[in-house]
Amino acid sequence: MSAPAGYCSVQQRSQKRPLSIGAVVEKGSAIRNHLKLWQEQQTSKPEVVNLDKLPGFDRSGSIHNSVFQLGQIEAGASSIGDETDLEVEPEPEIDAEGLVEGIALDQHLFKRGDIILNMCVWLYYYERWILTVSRNSPTGQPAMVVRYIANMLQIYTVHRKICMLDPRGVCFAVQGVIPSNELASAMPHFPIDMDMNEAGKPRIENQVVIPRDVASPLIDRMVSLTSLADECYRNNAYRLDHIWEIIRVTKESKVFSLEEIAIEVFQQPSMSTISTAMLWCLNRKLLSDERFLKDPINHRKAPRFTLLSQEPYDDRLTVMKWIRDYQEGQALDTIASIIGETDHEKDSRRSNALYNFVRKAQTVVGKSREVRSLTPTGHLGPSKVQSSPVGVLPPPETEYPQHFNKDEMKILRCLIDWVLTWKLPTYSNCNILGPAVLRATGLYDGFQFGQATGFLFLKELGVITPWESKAIHYYNFPMPGLGVDAALDEMQKLANPSDLVLKDSMEDLRKDWGDMPVFCIDSLGTNDLDDGLSVEAVDDVSSWVHIHVANPSAFIDKDSAIAKYAARLSSSVYLIESVYSMLESDKLRKHCSLAPGCPSITFSARVSFSGDILETKITHGILHNVKKISPETVNRYIYAESNSSEKVQIITVGGEWPAKAEEKDQILTDSEIKALSKLRELGSARRRKRSDALMFLVDSSDPEVDLGKRHPSYDIHSLGRRIVGDPLIAMQLEPYGNIKRAGLVTNAHELVSDLMILAGEVAAKWSAERGLPIAYCGTLQDLKAERKAFESDVMRPAINEHGYVARQHINHYMLLNGRSVFSPVPIEHGFLDLPMYCKTTSPLRRWGDLFTHWQIDAAVRYEANTKRSLVGNTSDHFLPFSYTASAEALKDYDLLARRCNKLQRQSRWHWIIQWFYRAYYHEASLPKILTAFVIRADLNDHIHPVRAVIKEIGIPCELDRNAISRAAGGVEEGDSWEIEIDTVDIYLNMIYASPVRLLERSNIPPYPKRIS
Repeated sequence: MSAPAGYCSVQQRSQKRPLSIGAVVEKGSAIRNHLKLWQEQQTSKPEVVNLDKLPGFDRSGSIHNSVFQLGQIEAGASSIGDETDLEVEPEPEIDAEGLVEGIALDQHLFKRGDIILNMCVWLYYYERWILTVSRNSPTGQPAMVVRYIANMLQIYTVHRKICMLDPRGVCFAVQGVIPSNELASAMPHFPIDMDMNEAGKPRIENQVVIPRDVASPLIDRMVSLTSLADECYRNNAYRLDHIWEIIRVTKESKVFSLEEIAIEVFQQPSMSTISTAMLWCLNRKLLSDERFLKDPINHRKAPRFTLLSQEPYDDRLTVMKWIRDYQEGQALDTIASIIGETDHEKDSRRSNALYNFVRKAQTVVGKSREVRSLTPTGHLGPSKVQSSPVGVLPPPETEYPQHFNKDEMKILRCLIDWVLTWKLPTYSNCNILGPAVLRATGLYDGFQFGQATGFLFLKELGVITPWESKAIHYYNFPMPGLGVDAALDEMQKLANPSDLVLKDSMEDLRKDWGDMPVFCIDSLGTNDLDDGLSVEAVDDVSSWVHIHVANPSAFIDKDSAIAKYAARLSSSVYLIESVYSMLESDKLRKHCSLAPGCPSITFSARVSFSGDILETKITHGILHNVKKISPETVNRYIYAESNSSEKVQIITVGGEWPAKAEEKDQILTDSEIKALSKLRELGSARRRKRSDALMFLVDSSDPEVDLGKRHPSYDIHSLGRRIVGDPLIAMQLEPYGNIKRAGLVTNAHELVSDLMILAGEVAAKWSAERGLPIAYCGTLQDLKAERKAFESDVMRPAINEHGYVARQHINHYMLLNGRSVFSPVPIEHGFLDLPMYCKTTSPLRRWGDLFTHWQIDAAVRYEANTKRSLVGNTSDHFLPFSYTASAEALKDYDLLARRCNKLQRQSRWHWIIQWFYRAYYHEASLPKILTAFVIRADLNDHIHPVRAVIKEIGIPCELDRNAISRAAGGVEEGDSWEIEIDTVDIYLNMIYASPVRLLERSNIPPYPKRIS
């Protein structure tokens, strides 16, 4: 590659004028000032390098390599794509309706002919997968979507390469750019199932060449779009280069959609005048600006940016200056040791905030290591001193040896943004802050100066607890009260007013349910009861089934502080260590929780004993005869034949588990038993009538982890603390293997689940008849035919022949359940086999249900006031949320709800890893040799890790490909291996192990991968 004009090499410049600075540095003078003086004295000016023309230069100031391999990524640092996917779950997880989270969310999100911007692709070079990332800017390169193969996208890049792409690597997409008639002649040239490896995964070589006459129209389309985007930049260069200054905020970070920024930057009245090329150009520019933080999980579906506020950005620049001054001072210290210096000069350098921070940090960490040593694996060990008697764990004892002042807290905040909140993008120049501070402390010699070490440093400082979960600090969905999002912290305070007045907007429309018994099936320790059940006989062939639900929407205005906080949180967040209630007001929750005399909204269906719905209605009312019943009581009386009490193994670390107070068995009367039995019969009949899809809802429980006491995280502290003591953690082990039974668990969960779905049917049908935009829930793609085929071709024969279904087939089946979405208009729920459905039974803990209740409440009031039915209505003027506002609100809710679900999974997994680390290395006698079941492997894939689950305890791990596995012919899905633990990574929350001996080879062939 030839050098650009105006560029000269270091050697060329040194030949023109030797850089002779000499030994003329005056004692105590700054090197930077000396160099500036030297430059001014030169008789000729050096050539100015045109940075814009240098290869690899990015206007944001970052220079990156264009290609790298996974092995070059430093442990503990993410350099690609999705930062929050560092903690990878071993299998897809299903929710209560059988819907999956994970990569299945991106199935069919992109269509053939779409043009995408991608962060990274997998190319196959000489029998090896190479991860190629465009690093000239973080926006990647344009490419055309060809098809889905399994869970990967086949794409054709603007550089004429055929590649495989994880859909999560897409950062922007334009739909339908290349019409189907232009694609028709090209499709036969793209490989479909050639060169499939033994694991059934597509392996496509980029050496496949599309004929030039076929490829040129496709390339022209991609080039045309990028050319239009380039022209847009030239026409709007000033405003695009100053986006942050145009819309910046001073105090708090704020989230903007791409559309909102486009209207402001391009000065357009609405989106109708914003072209696709303008959005492409703007998105590309925003992704290269470190002051705009994108949502790595959902950016490809709904581009949103968190705008960094003025104050933290200025603090970063200040800390960067302190680091430069500190490094310069270190150099001057070396010179001063030779030529001497005055006390004034020494004191001047010692006034640097980083210098003082380092000294204090060394003191705090030194104190910390008196209590907790660093382990050989580079993590913080358990406390050497226990803070309390065994079995009782009060809040940890803390000591405060040092106080960090305001300037030193700025350094701490930068470290926290680097390690915990991820407010420093991976392509930001400010990422040098963390390594520079770690190096300055001198406390971590021999460690890599990455985020994992930064995480350890914050723990040793006592800024966060030694068992802290980093997921709760992530800037996209932080928990309130941690100081990550000041606006959220303020919203939490306002959502719990001391002078709250509860006024019932539905008071005049409530029915008195009298003495009708209402059964709330939940654990006896539950305080907030959302729903209850009752049954009312009609005739010999049918009965009314009533699902009574709490009605907080009647007491909350949608624009109140309580409602705004609920919308921001999206749902109550149930973490292992703490609970964050969506409705912050204890007074409100207590008033609305189902109890005698409480208000309710009731969804009723007259159901025949054959499962048909004959009538439906919605009624606001007052309950009187409310009885809480534990699931164990229901199991004992209603499911006596199938209710078994298998003994489970529980292993604790940190002491003995507190003895559980014995609960007296609840006694049910004959009439209560009869009512519950009838409810079960009607719910089961409706499920069988609706669909047999739930036949294969997997009966498989995961290991359960619990704490002896909840441990809420502290706000980021200005005091360096030494924390003594460790949490008591208990694990209920769940051995892992093939599924011996598939279907609904026959216990109280079945009864409750069937009738909650029935309530969703009633609410959706009632609302659709009246044209109400509510939170309809459905599946994005129709996978019913594929699912049925998989059941008949694979799962039923496996049950009949082997008595179990292989885990790898269960995993594939779960992906066929589909992706759930929310919509303001009715949408089919493929898995439940319903034409429309909505979730409506948990308004105390789920914002979508609260939203639906607001709309229904308004419709009921309107019908009562006007004395006419809204059936056939097309207007929205009487509703709290119009059609347009509903669509926007549900889009936000969908994103936030997914973040919430992910956080809850991460919390559970974090504490499982904490338990395993302490149990395996310190506090329990787990065997050194364990067995593992392989759930994901590819014989010809040397990049992706082998995923396995430790069978004895049901915990996932990653297996290394070593000489033993290669000698056995590789690792295959379904294998059972003896393994030995190599290390437990506390930062990435991952267990790494090595195969020791092959126990059993899987003989079950993989199911053919999906091609679409």
